[in-house]
Amino acid sequence: MNDLAEARRILDSENLAFVMVRDGRVLARGTGDGVRELLTALDQLGAEARGASLADKVVGKAVACLAAHAGIVAVDARLASESAVRHLQARGIPMRVAATVPHILNRRGDGLCPLEQLTQQIAEPAIAVAKLREFIADREAGVPLPPSP
Repeated sequence: MNDLAEARRILDSENLAFVMVRDGRVLARGTGDGVRELLTALDQLGAEARGASLADKVVGKAVACLAAHAGIVAVDARLASESAVRHLQARGIPMRVAATVPHILNRRGDGLCPLEQLTQQIAEPAIAVAKLREFIADREAGVPLPPSP
């Protein structure tokens, strides 16, 4: 079984949010919604994440940027935004997707996910990752979300 298939099998069997596998070994598992846990895992792995495959429940543009920046080589998603698919395709990262939607919605379902909105106009993964770090730090510091457009 290849790394991407193994990551997907584990994602489904353990009902996780994401799984990263490289060379048949699980590098990271995540259970929480959102991007913070994936970013933390990628920070902890550093260069070890390069060449890994990622299976994730929901892949929006923010996750696509993180994957590209980290050197992930393949992505499998139950749900992905069109911009995430385009971002990965533009970087030659193969992606298997069960369902594609125009945008990832926020948790209330009444607007765009703030991270999807934040990364929409950013083409460079490193810039997107810096903006994601800033956004997460602001939330942890208690800074409220900016108003939706």
